[in-house]
Parts: sequence; structure tokens; C-alpha cells
Amino acid sequence: MKNLNVLLACFLLNFVALAQSPAGKSLFIDYSQYQTDGLLRYVNCGNDNSLNPGDSLSMEAWIKVSQQSVNDNVKIFGKVGSQFNSGYLLGKEASELYAEVWNPVTRELKAGFMPPMAHWAHMVCTFAKGGKMKAYLNGVFVGESNAGSNGVAENSNDLIIGIAPWDLANFQFFGEIDNVRLWNKELSENEISYLMHRNLNGLENGLMACYEFEDNTNDLSPNQNDGTGQNMTADNYSNSNAVIADSITENLNDVRAVWLGLSTGTPTVSQLTNFGLTVSADVYGDEHLLFAHNGNIGTSVEDLPSVPSPNFIRAARTWYLQSEGLSNANLNFSLSNTADGGDALNDAYEAEQYVLLYRSNLNEEFQAIKAGNIKMSDVISFESVSIQTGYYSIAVGDEPIEDLLSISENSFFDGFIYPNPNAGVFTIKNSKPATIQIYNTLGERMMHYPETRSQIVNMQNYSKGVYFIYLISDREKLYKRILIQ
Repeated sequence: MKNLNVLLACFLLNFVALAQSPAGKSLFIDYSQYQTDGLLRYVNCGNDNSLNPGDSLSMEAWIKVSQQSVNDNVKIFGKVGSQFNSGYLLGKEASELYAEVWNPVTRELKAGFMPPMAHWAHMVCTFAKGGKMKAYLNGVFVGESNAGSNGVAENSNDLIIGIAPWDLANFQFFGEIDNVRLWNKELSENEISYLMHRNLNGLENGLMACYEFEDNTNDLSPNQNDGTGQNMTADNYSNSNAVIADSITENLNDVRAVWLGLSTGTPTVSQLTNFGLTVSADVYGDEHLLFAHNGNIGTSVEDLPSVPSPNFIRAARTWYLQSEGLSNANLNFSLSNTADGGDALNDAYEAEQYVLLYRSNLNEEFQAIKAGNIKMSDVISFESVSIQTGYYSIAVGDEPIEDLLSISENSFFDGFIYPNPNAGVFTIKNSKPATIQIYNTLGERMMHYPETRSQIVNMQNYSKGVYFIYLISDREKLYKRILIQ
């Protein structure tokens, strides 16, 4: 029995490690915690002169405003002079990105739309002397205003994260903040798109300060303007689900993602690209999917599966898909964009002759997992693909592969769990009946439901924290993580 317990503990430790998001931890300012103790929470990063940017500035952060927050006017971070004639500020107001820069005239910019719901959003505001203030939301340019002819006026006040820097008793941010970055240069749209889903090494050109909140408030930049937390404990560092690439994805080309922050009011989120692959999926809670490619062009016959189709050939470009809770998506390949100037796969075949390939690592051959569903011009669509993290490509041969055509889905599971995170009440849905078991991080089973396609779960009487949901059939087992806040 002792050995069994040791094995279970080891399994859970390994599983928890695998479940950790590449985003690591975030700064978590909990509204319910404030309601209980009445204490305001923020980070003071000091007033070193290296925090005065000069002629150019970029302010950047991932944020997730709590649904419990009663205020749609929150300050994320800033360094503001006592007379409101120097410094800078980034915030959210009336569902828009809000920023101010003083030089010493107040330069204000409000732009973009951020729905008043709890989902991750990436915010950037840039400033350039003699040029413009520009706003970017989730990597997209959303507005600009005149920056004036002077640089950012200096001050000796502190850089504050999480509350109004000029008034440490008002405009408290509630929710999660991650990857706060300050730059003493104007980031371009291409730089923002490149950096937003990647972690930094701290040595990037122009990086003035960088806070990733990995159980601390350390500054990763060479300036080492480490912060001091006010009224903060270990509970103020949360497992982050910000849309950040893992170590494989971030080293590939053209990192893109689908997550709820891109939604326009429905759970269906689409990410269109010019690099060969576009993705659409129903996204709930903190589920997200990142994808990037190896940059290859043309076609290849390397690592092909053994299939009974003459002249079988694949695209040389492969895509790494990193799934963070997202189990199902539509994958659409443009043959010409995938070829990227090289030889393209023949676009004269029927949809079912094109095959989706998958492998979990680069040391194995591809598997043929699904036939094409729809063909429009040179775009081949694979619908309702059960997503596993790994490498994907597209191939085609002279004949369809019959044993694939008989399978409508290559996995039993396409389950959704939403909302996630939640306050203790959530819904589990799967296209086919599955047994549901819910465990805590100690391996103790909390709840059990017999085979069902849909189940509303109420865990309001359980402790807040991470739980693991197991969907089990006689064919497969799927693990999902939920967070009760």
C-alpha cells in the first residue's frame, strides 16, 4: 500500500508539473480577499532614474480583470509626478485601453474595446517624442494620438503596479497581471506581435524593467528595480494562464494564438494568418491554443507514415500546436501559403485525399490522423480536430485513405469545461458519454458522476484552488485542470 501511495504521489507531482502553464505565475489581487480584510495590495518598484525613459517609451502587460471587480476604471501601473506634469500611466477605463504620458503636457490615449468580462488581454502603449502615442490590443493597432515635441518628463516618484501611483488608496486593480514590461524605445507593431507570446531573457535591447511575478516581484532587466509587495502573501501569486508560448513554440516562426480575448461575443475564436495555417475554435474560460511553424518551404517525403496511397507527399512546413486546455479546433491549410514560394502540394485533388499528419516529437514518423473535410480553392479544412500538443502537417496522395475516412474524429473526447476559472459552478460537456471524476491536488477524489454527455458541477462548498477533472471511457482518459477562485 505504501508503494502504491508513493506511485500515486509521484504521478500527481508529474501531472501537476505538466499542467503548469508556460506563463508561470501572475500577480493576483483578489477582490474577495479585499472584501474580507479591507487591505489594498500593490507593488512598489522604487524610483531609480533608470525608470525615466526619456524620448521614447513602451508600456506592456497581460491583464485579466476580475468579473467581481466593481470598477471599470483601474490602474495597472505607472510612475506619475505629484503635480501630474511628469511620468506615465497604463490602465483600463470604460472597456478601453487607457494611457497617459506627461511631457509636461498631459498626453492621453483611449482606444480599443475590452469587454467587461474576465479574460486575458495584452495591452501596449507606445510613445515617441515628435511622433505619436499608439495603442495596441492583443497585438493589433487600435488607435493613436499626438505625442508632442518633448520626451517623457522625469520625476523621482515610485513606479507602482496594481493601483493608482499618485493615490495608494484608490483605483485598485482586481484580477491578474502578468509580464509587465517597460521599454525606453517605441516598439513597432512587428516587435509587439513577435514578443507578446514569448517570455524574455531580460537582455533585450531597450528593456527598462520586466516583472513576471514568479512568486516574487523581481525585475528581470539589468536595472534590477525589484519591487516590494504591500499587504501581499503567497496567495497573491496565481498560476497564470496568460497566452504565453512554451520553450518549443517560442523558438519557431510567426507565433499566433486563439483565446477568449479575441472573441467578439461568442465562444468561436479565429486566428487568420498568411503563413499557411489558420485556426478557429470554440474557446471557454482560460483555454487557449498557440501555433507556430518551422519556416520550411516546398514539399517533403521525409518521415511519412506508411499509407496505401500512391505518390504520397507532404508539405515541408510543419506546425507546432501548443494546447493549453483546448481540446478541439478547425484547422485550415492554404497550400500556396504553406509552400511559401516553394513547390506547393497539388490542389487538384478532392478534399478527402488530403490528410492531416501528426507526431508528438521530432524523433518519430508522422501519423495520418484525419482526412480533409472541405476544399475551397487551395484551402483544405480539417474540422473538429481533437488537438494534442505536437507537430502537424498536411499531405496528399493519388487515392483517399479509406480507414481514415471511416473515422469522423480521431479522439473520443472533444470536451469543454466552462467557465474556467470559476467561482465553484461550472459545466462539463462531451460529445459522447464519459464517466467524470474530480480530484484535488493530493489525489483525493472529490466527486464522481456516471457516464454522461453534460454535467453541471457545484463545488461552491469546496476550498478554492486547482482541481483535476478526469473524463473516462473504455477507450481513453482525458485530464483537464480547473481553478476555483
